[in-house]
Amino acid sequence: MKILLVNCSPARRSEASRPSAHIERYFAALAKRGVKMGDQRHEANNGLLSIAGSLLAHGHETVYLDLNYDEIHHFQRHGAFFTEADIISLLDEAMDGVGMVLLSALTISFPIMKLCGRHIRQAYPGVPIMMGGIFATLNPDKFSDLDDCFDVVVLGEGEEIVPKVVDMLAAKDDASLSSLEGIIWRDQARGEHIMNPGQNFVSDLDALPFPAYELMRGTNNVFRIFSARGCPCVCTFCSPAHMSGHQLRLINPERVIEQIEYVHTRFHVQDFVFGDLTFLGDGAHSKTVLRLLIEKKLGMRFWCQSRFDCLDEEAVELLRQAGCAQLALGIESFNQDILEAVRKGIRVSDILDKLALLKDSGIEVQGYFVIGLPGEKRETILNTIEFLRYSLEEGLIHRPHIGVYVPFPGLPIPREVTVVNTSYDAYTSGVFFDLPPRPAARTKYLSEEEVFTLWEHALTVAGEKLLQAPSPAMDAYIM
Repeated sequence: MKILLVNCSPARRSEASRPSAHIERYFAALAKRGVKMGDQRHEANNGLLSIAGSLLAHGHETVYLDLNYDEIHHFQRHGAFFTEADIISLLDEAMDGVGMVLLSALTISFPIMKLCGRHIRQAYPGVPIMMGGIFATLNPDKFSDLDDCFDVVVLGEGEEIVPKVVDMLAAKDDASLSSLEGIIWRDQARGEHIMNPGQNFVSDLDALPFPAYELMRGTNNVFRIFSARGCPCVCTFCSPAHMSGHQLRLINPERVIEQIEYVHTRFHVQDFVFGDLTFLGDGAHSKTVLRLLIEKKLGMRFWCQSRFDCLDEEAVELLRQAGCAQLALGIESFNQDILEAVRKGIRVSDILDKLALLKDSGIEVQGYFVIGLPGEKRETILNTIEFLRYSLEEGLIHRPHIGVYVPFPGLPIPREVTVVNTSYDAYTSGVFFDLPPRPAARTKYLSEEEVFTLWEHALTVAGEKLLQAPSPAMDAYIM
């Protein structure tokens, strides 16, 4: 069977988005730092590519429609985002000979998922439709009002369950769908949707085929390699860990290296991204991966993200020798009370100590900051911004990424937080085409506009300091 997998594009069409000189200067300053691995290049939907690999292994033909990729290039050519007619036209072109469709969406892509599902159901009524992704997993209740524009919603990881669902839908075997955990399915006989409790997690990560990277569009793509899934941490503002679970599931180090060698040889790539939510979350495992990578002498560079409490001198040295060009670390706030309130699990002293350890390693450090976390006051945010200024002046952080706190749908919302904007473009955090986020929430001490103003102040400080700092000599090897 020919199966179409669709990466839904974000809903970027809000008239309420406002231009901001602060954001323009900040992104211009970041651009002068050189390319960030995994950023400023298109990244395909790795989950869909991995599911495509499983479907190919089961003998199905797969087609990949990346609406996000297509919209980026459309914007670059025409200075405008897609209209609904543009999206429908691309869907119609991709539907030739397709027997089943799988749609995947982030929170900001959910409106486009609904658009695609409704069009396919109306224009191609005999084609079964599956939906999935992190938004579906965190918000299964949001699918109760989608009428009949899907047959199955997969909750959690799809590589093992999707081929089973494909076989059942192809055989029109609705009864068997009732035996699967972690799905919402349409009972044709009763004309209603039924939710089977649970969430899908791949039982044997080592047994998965490699993602179908060959389906990626364009050139100079981001290749994301996982050495583990899940994250043992419980930061209250983080949504990805809810998709992959809070138990760290490790992939055999030899299998990880085999995949790195595969993309290096097959696609001639010189850099890649470790997709782990917390690389070095299991220190012994990650260090084994790094040692094997050093032994291979592939000459590749990579990006990864970790935590301050996972770093030690040995880890930093192995990262350096293995080719780590950029390391991302979540700082969020430079106030201990706030870190504890969001269950970050690190101490301010960890931040200072480990940044000092990294300073002379030759690894570019990216620091993630979040403005307006629950419990924040103006004074605590200004303190974090002063640390941001200091860390840039001292060369402790080379690339700051500054977002605003957004209570994502499906995550627990603290009692002190009031959501004031539920439009889907409130979740951009200013990362798409330099669009500023619309204020999404107010907290006990700060209104949404006060948070937004402090966020712009942080961008101004970062932009000024980035322009003053010398640029690292990275462009020579980051493609």
